[in-house]
Amino acid sequence: MRLFQFRYRRLLSAPVSLPDRRPGRALVSGHFSVPGGGGTFGDIEAQEMACEWLAEAGIPFDVASNMEDGVAGVRLEDANPADYGIFIFVCGPWYPEKTIPSMLLRRYAHCLKIGINLTTSHADQAGFDILLARDNPNEIRADIAFGKAVETVPVVGVLLVERQTAYGSRQRHLYVRQVFEEYLKAAHVAPVWLDTVIKNNKVGLHTGAEFESLLRKVDVLITNRLHGLVLGLKNSVPVVAVDSIAGGGKVTAQAKALGWRVLVPVEELDVEKLAETVQMCFEQGMKAGLEKSHRQGEDSIARTRAEFLEILHDFNRLESP
Repeated sequence: MRLFQFRYRRLLSAPVSLPDRRPGRALVSGHFSVPGGGGTFGDIEAQEMACEWLAEAGIPFDVASNMEDGVAGVRLEDANPADYGIFIFVCGPWYPEKTIPSMLLRRYAHCLKIGINLTTSHADQAGFDILLARDNPNEIRADIAFGKAVETVPVVGVLLVERQTAYGSRQRHLYVRQVFEEYLKAAHVAPVWLDTVIKNNKVGLHTGAEFESLLRKVDVLITNRLHGLVLGLKNSVPVVAVDSIAGGGKVTAQAKALGWRVLVPVEELDVEKLAETVQMCFEQGMKAGLEKSHRQGEDSIARTRAEFLEILHDFNRLESP
């Protein structure tokens, strides 16, 4: 941030060669434009809403980006003020007396300066020619992100075990994590990281009921944990089970016990294979497979229960006087 301020001060000292007539192009900026500005998803949706309105009005525009928050555009320090007749700052808190806001107001003084969706403590225009405040001492408005239509994406639960020392050199857990992470970077999905460990649970869960309640919200679970497979299928969530053990371990055995075929041995795992398998679960829904696993699991548990009770009954008979 300090380096940016230094570079920007140098830009301010350079003269701006203004055209005879103010251009009709707009520059859209916000906290997503400033290095270290900490743009949020709400900021981005507000920016996209403002850009939709500019397009609706037939006004060409560029978006200033800090290249950190996933916004495509021009670097704020590379933008030539002479190319713009409208300067827009969208969303978030606004303090015109602070260094960067005051720099921007001076740099784009020749423009029609519009502030939109801003929170400010100033009762006046806070340095803008037009201020459509989100909230200030005089008015409140709904945040414009409320109006942005967003396409939803599938939710993928992610549950990993990092090591299983009992398997020794057959473990491939680090490779599995790497593949999961590479897939999630490229996939058009919303990842929800899960944890079944009770003490110091990584996502703040305290009980199995909390875990399973959250688990039911995902569309597909990818996991290399045995209980990820078991609890996912129990809750009718399609599971992409990955066995991190070369040659197969307890995840493979449990998949067979439950009759679940969506199992990827670590020897076959790569990003493409994982993506294909997850997509198959999205497209097919896996209803028949889930119903089969329920029947097979319930039958197996019934047998275990019967055997367990028989052992206890035999014990009682032997111990009875």
